[in-house]
Amino acid sequence: MAPAKQDKDALAVAQTDLQTRIGYTFSDQTLLTQALTHPSFGGDAGDNNQRLEFLGDRVINLIIADAIFATTSHSNEGDMARVLADCVDNESMAAVARGIDLGAALLTQPNSNLNNNDRALADGLEALIGAIWRDGGMAAATQVVLGLWQAKLSDSKPVRDSKSQLQEFALATSGILPTYTLIQQQGPHHAPLFTVRASLGDDE
Repeated sequence: MAPAKQDKDALAVAQTDLQTRIGYTFSDQTLLTQALTHPSFGGDAGDNNQRLEFLGDRVINLIIADAIFATTSHSNEGDMARVLADCVDNESMAAVARGIDLGAALLTQPNSNLNNNDRALADGLEALIGAIWRDGGMAAATQVVLGLWQAKLSDSKPVRDSKSQLQEFALATSGILPTYTLIQQQGPHHAPLFTVRASLGDDE
Protein backbone atom coordinates (compact mmCIF):
# COMPACT_ATOMS: atom_id res chain seq x y z
CA MET A 1 0.00 0.00 0.00
CA ALA A 2 1.39 3.43 -0.89
CA PRO A 3 -0.01 6.91 -0.31
CA ALA A 4 -1.22 8.96 -3.24
CA LYS A 5 1.45 11.08 -4.93
CA GLN A 6 0.24 14.32 -3.44
CA ASP A 7 0.21 12.70 0.00
CA LYS A 8 3.76 11.47 -0.51
CA ASP A 9 4.88 14.95 -1.50
CA ALA A 10 3.19 16.50 1.54
CA LEU A 11 4.69 13.83 3.78
CA ALA A 12 8.18 14.50 2.41
CA VAL A 13 7.79 18.22 3.17
CA ALA A 14 6.48 17.44 6.67
CA GLN A 15 9.42 15.15 7.38
CA THR A 16 11.89 17.75 6.17
CA ASP A 17 10.22 20.39 8.36
CA LEU A 18 10.29 18.00 11.32
CA GLN A 19 14.07 17.64 11.02
CA THR A 20 14.38 21.42 11.06
CA ARG A 21 12.22 21.68 14.18
CA ILE A 22 14.23 19.11 16.14
CA GLY A 23 17.56 20.47 14.95
CA TYR A 24 18.77 17.18 13.48
CA THR A 25 19.08 16.06 9.86
CA PHE A 26 19.34 12.35 9.17
CA SER A 27 22.26 11.00 7.20
CA ASP A 28 20.15 7.91 6.50
CA GLN A 29 16.69 9.14 5.56
CA THR A 30 15.33 5.58 5.47
CA LEU A 31 15.69 5.50 9.26
CA LEU A 32 13.53 8.60 9.51
CA THR A 33 10.91 7.08 7.21
CA GLN A 34 10.83 3.88 9.26
CA ALA A 35 10.56 5.83 12.52
CA LEU A 36 7.55 7.72 11.19
CA THR A 37 5.71 4.71 9.72
CA HIS A 38 2.95 3.58 12.07
CA PRO A 39 2.20 -0.18 12.17
CA SER A 40 -1.32 0.55 10.90
CA PHE A 41 0.15 1.41 7.51
CA GLY A 42 1.08 -2.23 6.95
CA GLY A 43 4.26 -4.14 6.36
CA ASP A 44 6.27 -6.26 8.75
CA ALA A 45 8.24 -5.14 11.81
CA GLY A 46 11.18 -4.11 9.64
CA ASP A 47 9.04 -1.62 7.73
CA ASN A 48 7.26 0.16 10.59
CA ASN A 49 8.43 1.96 13.71
CA GLN A 50 7.89 -0.71 16.37
CA ARG A 51 11.52 -1.84 16.60
CA LEU A 52 12.81 1.73 16.73
CA GLU A 53 10.14 2.54 19.32
CA PHE A 54 11.54 -0.26 21.52
CA LEU A 55 15.03 1.23 21.22
CA GLY A 56 13.96 4.85 21.61
CA ASP A 57 12.08 4.15 24.82
CA ARG A 58 15.30 2.96 26.45
CA VAL A 59 17.36 5.82 25.01
CA ILE A 60 14.91 8.49 26.25
CA ASN A 61 14.72 6.98 29.73
CA LEU A 62 18.50 6.82 30.04
CA ILE A 63 19.10 10.38 28.86
CA ILE A 64 16.39 11.89 31.04
CA ALA A 65 17.37 9.78 34.06
CA ASP A 66 20.95 11.01 33.68
CA ALA A 67 19.75 14.63 33.43
CA ILE A 68 17.64 14.23 36.58
CA PHE A 69 20.58 12.62 38.40
CA ALA A 70 22.85 15.50 37.41
CA THR A 71 20.47 18.28 38.42
CA THR A 72 18.87 16.94 41.63
CA SER A 73 21.88 16.14 43.79
CA HIS A 74 19.88 16.02 47.04
CA SER A 75 17.02 13.86 45.75
CA ASN A 76 16.68 10.20 46.64
CA GLU A 77 15.84 7.36 44.29
CA GLY A 78 12.11 7.61 44.87
CA ASP A 79 12.04 11.34 44.13
CA MET A 80 14.05 10.90 40.95
CA ALA A 81 11.83 8.03 39.83
CA ARG A 82 8.74 10.22 40.22
CA VAL A 83 10.27 13.01 38.12
CA LEU A 84 11.29 10.50 35.45
CA ALA A 85 7.81 9.00 35.35
CA ASP A 86 6.31 12.49 35.00
CA CYS A 87 8.59 13.22 32.05
CA VAL A 88 8.02 10.00 30.11
CA ASP A 89 4.38 9.10 30.75
CA ASN A 90 2.09 8.83 27.74
CA GLU A 91 0.57 12.29 28.21
CA SER A 92 3.96 14.02 28.46
CA MET A 93 5.36 12.13 25.47
CA ALA A 94 2.35 13.04 23.34
CA ALA A 95 2.67 16.68 24.38
CA VAL A 96 6.32 16.73 23.29
CA ALA A 97 5.33 15.10 20.00
CA ARG A 98 2.62 17.70 19.40
CA GLY A 99 5.11 20.45 20.20
CA ILE A 100 7.15 19.46 17.15
CA ASP A 101 4.04 18.63 15.06
CA LEU A 102 5.19 15.04 14.69
CA GLY A 103 1.68 13.98 13.66
CA ALA A 104 1.99 15.82 10.35
CA ALA A 105 4.99 13.67 9.43
CA LEU A 106 3.56 10.37 10.70
CA LEU A 107 2.56 7.85 8.04
CA THR A 108 -0.60 6.05 9.21
CA GLN A 109 -3.58 4.20 7.83
CA PRO A 110 -5.66 6.78 5.91
CA ASN A 111 -8.70 8.18 7.77
CA SER A 112 -7.58 6.57 11.03
CA ASN A 113 -6.98 9.84 12.94
CA LEU A 114 -3.89 8.21 14.44
CA ASN A 115 -1.90 11.35 13.65
CA ASN A 116 -3.64 12.95 16.64
CA ASN A 117 -3.72 9.90 18.91
CA ASP A 118 -1.69 10.18 22.13
CA ARG A 119 -0.37 6.62 21.99
CA ALA A 120 0.57 6.79 18.31
CA LEU A 121 2.31 10.14 18.83
CA ALA A 122 4.22 8.89 21.89
CA ASP A 123 5.27 5.74 20.04
CA GLY A 124 6.35 7.79 17.03
CA LEU A 125 8.42 10.08 19.24
CA GLU A 126 10.18 7.11 20.84
CA ALA A 127 10.87 5.67 17.39
CA LEU A 128 12.22 9.01 16.20
CA ILE A 129 14.70 9.16 19.09
CA GLY A 130 15.68 5.54 18.49
CA ALA A 131 16.34 6.39 14.84
CA ILE A 132 18.47 9.39 15.82
CA TRP A 133 20.51 7.17 18.13
CA ARG A 134 21.07 4.69 15.30
CA ASP A 135 21.88 7.45 12.82
CA GLY A 136 24.00 9.84 14.88
CA GLY A 137 24.86 8.07 18.11
CA MET A 138 24.31 8.94 21.73
CA ALA A 139 25.60 12.51 21.48
CA ALA A 140 23.06 13.40 18.81
CA ALA A 141 20.23 11.67 20.67
CA THR A 142 21.15 13.44 23.91
CA GLN A 143 21.16 16.86 22.27
CA VAL A 144 17.72 16.31 20.74
CA VAL A 145 16.14 14.76 23.84
CA LEU A 146 17.40 17.46 26.20
CA GLY A 147 16.23 20.12 23.77
CA LEU A 148 12.74 18.63 23.47
CA TRP A 149 12.34 17.94 27.20
CA GLN A 150 13.99 21.11 28.51
CA ALA A 151 10.75 22.77 29.60
CA LYS A 152 9.34 19.58 31.11
CA LEU A 153 12.53 18.91 33.06
CA SER A 154 12.51 22.48 34.37
CA ASP A 155 8.88 22.19 35.48
CA SER A 156 9.18 18.72 37.01
CA LYS A 157 10.23 18.95 40.62
CA PRO A 158 10.66 16.04 43.02
CA VAL A 159 7.28 15.66 44.73
CA ARG A 160 7.45 14.19 48.18
CA ASP A 161 4.65 11.83 49.18
CA SER A 162 2.62 12.76 52.26
CA LYS A 163 4.31 10.26 54.55
CA SER A 164 7.79 11.48 53.60
CA GLN A 165 6.76 15.10 54.13
CA LEU A 166 5.32 14.27 57.55
CA GLN A 167 8.46 12.41 58.60
CA GLU A 168 10.71 15.26 57.48
CA PHE A 169 8.53 17.77 59.38
CA ALA A 170 8.56 15.58 62.50
CA LEU A 171 12.33 15.21 62.46
CA ALA A 172 12.82 18.93 61.88
CA THR A 173 10.48 20.03 64.69
CA SER A 174 10.79 17.30 67.33
CA GLY A 175 13.76 15.17 66.34
CA ILE A 176 11.76 11.93 66.32
CA LEU A 177 9.80 9.98 63.75
CA PRO A 178 6.02 9.50 64.01
CA THR A 179 4.51 6.19 65.01
CA TYR A 180 1.55 4.86 63.06
CA THR A 181 -1.57 3.06 64.29
CA LEU A 182 -4.01 1.38 61.93
CA ILE A 183 -7.51 2.62 62.80
CA GLN A 184 -9.62 1.11 60.04
CA GLN A 185 -9.41 -0.83 56.80
CA GLN A 186 -12.19 -0.55 54.21
CA GLY A 187 -12.82 -1.41 50.60
CA PRO A 188 -12.26 -4.53 48.51
CA HIS A 189 -9.28 -6.85 48.92
CA HIS A 190 -7.61 -5.67 45.70
CA ALA A 191 -7.97 -1.94 46.52
CA PRO A 192 -8.09 -1.46 50.31
CA LEU A 193 -8.47 1.95 51.95
CA PHE A 194 -6.64 2.44 55.23
CA THR A 195 -7.23 4.98 58.00
CA VAL A 196 -4.02 5.50 59.97
CA ARG A 197 -3.25 7.73 62.97
CA ALA A 198 0.21 9.30 63.21
CA SER A 199 1.50 10.18 66.67
CA LEU A 200 4.63 11.90 67.98
CA GLY A 201 6.05 10.63 71.27
CA ASP A 202 3.35 10.31 73.89
CA ASP A 203 0.92 12.49 71.94
CA GLU A 204 -2.39 10.67 71.52
